[in-house]
Amino acid sequence: MKDKLVIIYLFILSIGLVFGQGEVPDLVTDRPDATESALTVPVNTLQIESGFLFDKDNSGSTDDEVLDFFNTLFRYSFMNDLELRIGLIVRQQTTIAGGNRVYSAPGLAPASLGFKYHFAEENGFWPEAGIIGTFSLPIGNEAYKP
Repeated sequence: MKDKLVIIYLFILSIGLVFGQGEVPDLVTDRPDATESALTVPVNTLQIESGFLFDKDNSGSTDDEVLDFFNTLFRYSFMNDLELRIGLIVRQQTTIAGGNRVYSAPGLAPASLGFKYHFAEENGFWPEAGIIGTFSLPIGNEAYKP
């Protein structure tokens, strides 16, 4: 029990070290599979964004459920206005008919690899703009491969 308390104490104490880096820029997220922004992360910054999504469709003769429970995007910038991106999704897709599970496919969806380039600042009528290029890597569960 003492070991657990020491570990918890050290973890809480270490949180202060994370914020000891000087001025922290505004956090702008690209919530994986939910939204995208035109901005990139600051130079030499690794930003990890994660969440989950749940979708249920019961409009047909079956109930189809999709749960993305490790929906994570890694963003790293090594120069101004350009970032590299790696996306990972662990998915559980289930189809239920007549109260019985007829299909279930848990596993890793294809990882995505790409970049974002921020090329225009907001200026009056013109919006801030960026471009994202990405492709899927042929790894993961067969059910989710493109």
